[in-house]
Amino acid sequence: MAKWVAARGGIGGLHHFAYQVESVEETIKEWEKKGWADFSSDPIVCDEDDLTQVFSVPHKLTGFIYEFIERRGNVGFCKSSVKNLMESSKENK
Repeated sequence: MAKWVAARGGIGGLHHFAYQVESVEETIKEWEKKGWADFSSDPIVCDEDDLTQVFSVPHKLTGFIYEFIERRGNVGFCKSSVKNLMESSKENK
């Protein structure tokens, strides 16, 4: 996150919004159909944390990234997905 702030001249702000949804796949379909967001990758399935998640590319008007999370049990985070969040941020320079 420090690199993201540094790339913006030391100014922070909102990086992304995370929403828990019933179905990541269905939410992606709905948002793409309505033109609300674009997604640069397939959903990430984290079996060790019982969740599926996906990140949008930065929105063309706001720069915000949207994250959708589908939980099937454990309330933890997919540790391996932090890298994917930072990768999605590279689109927002």
